[in-house]
Amino acid sequence: MTSSDDRIVRFHDELTAWLDRQLDAQSEKLLWGHRDVARAVFNYLWYSHLQLREGYMHHGGKDYLDRITLNIPAPPDGHRAMIESDLAGHPWRGTLEAFHDHILVYADNPRHIRHLLPVMRFFKEREQPVVLLTRTEDLPDEVACEQIRPLYFTPMISQAVTTSGLAGISRELAAFTHTLLCYIQWMRPKAMICCDGCQTQYQLAAIYCRRLGIPAICCQLGWPGFIHAGFRQLPYSHFLTWGEAFSFLLGEASPLTGFHAIGRLEPVDSQGSHDAITFFMQAPVFVSSEEYHARFLKLVEATAQRYPSRRIIVRPHPEYDDTARTSATAATHRNITIDTAPLTANTYRMTDIAVSMFSSCLVESAAFGCVPLMFNPTSGFEYPLLPEELKTRDEESFFDRLDDIMQHPGGRCATGHIQYSGKECLARFAASIQSII
Repeated sequence: MTSSDDRIVRFHDELTAWLDRQLDAQSEKLLWGHRDVARAVFNYLWYSHLQLREGYMHHGGKDYLDRITLNIPAPPDGHRAMIESDLAGHPWRGTLEAFHDHILVYADNPRHIRHLLPVMRFFKEREQPVVLLTRTEDLPDEVACEQIRPLYFTPMISQAVTTSGLAGISRELAAFTHTLLCYIQWMRPKAMICCDGCQTQYQLAAIYCRRLGIPAICCQLGWPGFIHAGFRQLPYSHFLTWGEAFSFLLGEASPLTGFHAIGRLEPVDSQGSHDAITFFMQAPVFVSSEEYHARFLKLVEATAQRYPSRRIIVRPHPEYDDTARTSATAATHRNITIDTAPLTANTYRMTDIAVSMFSSCLVESAAFGCVPLMFNPTSGFEYPLLPEELKTRDEESFFDRLDDIMQHPGGRCATGHIQYSGKECLARFAASIQSII
């Protein structure tokens, strides 16, 4: 009998193949603003169809996907519509042209903005004009303190959006793409910088920038645990990573991108109480599922019961709201607390042992002097940056290893792939930037 996690593994591979076939069936390339955006549209569709996983797992696997077709209505009025990429008289044009030769930092949420604050500060200290492009009004206080100018992205409404009927998949995506093209053409920034890299909007910006000869630079924010479709064929001209191991693993899937190992932008240090067992939650989206998510929460409770005198911290995933279940778990034991602080650095300083299934914390925590311990009951994906002795597959082996770590602190086998951070990282960032722009 095929296990559920084996089907999860196959789902990702077959969804990728299925979307490739769907897009290949189109008679034209995806030319939006005379730019081939097929890669970004593939990324958009891949994320949009992740919800098919449960149906795939329970209703026939590959045959289930083959019965589904994309909703691709004909272009409006039965004719191909063209992006009017010039729009010489548009009222925004003059405003945006004032940002010519600025460094464009593109960050669509507070977490990404905080991560790129050292980059914005770096350029301002060197009197290089910086503008922050964003869709969120929830700006960190530091943006105002650093006198960084935010530019709020507002999609333009246009009847003419694309040369392809695929625009019908999402008129919102088409309007967004059209607007982004205009922003970049009119601003002509000196470089575009974003972080993380798997998001469709950043990939679209990178495609347009590269076509215009503008460096498109992405800074590593996390580690996906496995190189899923969002991190393959990355369109950035340059990707700045935490270390050589990340450059190698990401580079295998994106041969047209230049990878530079600079370190972690935010400072890393091993100071702190380091007295807690911290559970870093995962969203049940990629490899995890609702079944594994619930099982992980039960592991939190079991750990709290087994070590009633130890401090247990639950750190929710920043992009998955599971407040009700995590709060209910914390309410059952006095030694469980929930940590939702914006920055993870303070969490690491409180953490002795960091537990997760697939999370950046498993490599970040080691740099902060914590011991990373994986609880991964799935069988399809490995975490290549973690030693085998720190990987567990079931509750019994997890507690055996946890007991051993706690009883023999001198024999811990932590690992670290982040060699530089803070000032050292910014020095390496400066050297990379000088070679790029």
